[in-house]
Amino acid sequence: MLPSRPSGLGRVTIRARPDVDPERIYLVGHSTGGTHVLNAAVAGAPVRAAFSLGGRADLVEVALDGGYGNEPFSLSDTALSAMRSPNRWGGSLAVPTYYFEGEYEYYIDAVSMAYYAPMMEAHLVPDADHFSYLGAVKANITEQILADKGTCPSFEFSERMLYQITH
Repeated sequence: MLPSRPSGLGRVTIRARPDVDPERIYLVGHSTGGTHVLNAAVAGAPVRAAFSLGGRADLVEVALDGGYGNEPFSLSDTALSAMRSPNRWGGSLAVPTYYFEGEYEYYIDAVSMAYYAPMMEAHLVPDADHFSYLGAVKANITEQILADKGTCPSFEFSERMLYQITH
């Protein structure tokens, strides 16, 4: 049983914090967290942009691969896996969404999602695996977020730039 919430605490959102600009909230996640970022983005999370680092966009494929081992649902339920697959809902993206994965990993489901989702870019990081690109790419995303001051989000990623920052 979960502990009860202390009385007197109301619902607090990050937007209500005095040190947060409510117009500049971003989502970033790696691996399973990257899948959660994709799901939040297709569900309409009110963020400025979303960044998935190595998240899987097709949980049916994840189930076929044996799963992550921590799924809160039965992998044998194909309909539930499909419902939780962000690639099925890519057309619902209303915020710029950026996907990154190393070229030595499984990324085809996210690349396919980007093909059908006009608000998504998929980037393959050259000569990298699921982990080796993380530090450099996260640092670059952070730099670009801090420089993102215009009325519309503006982020720039290219294969050449990704190679330069990771090598």
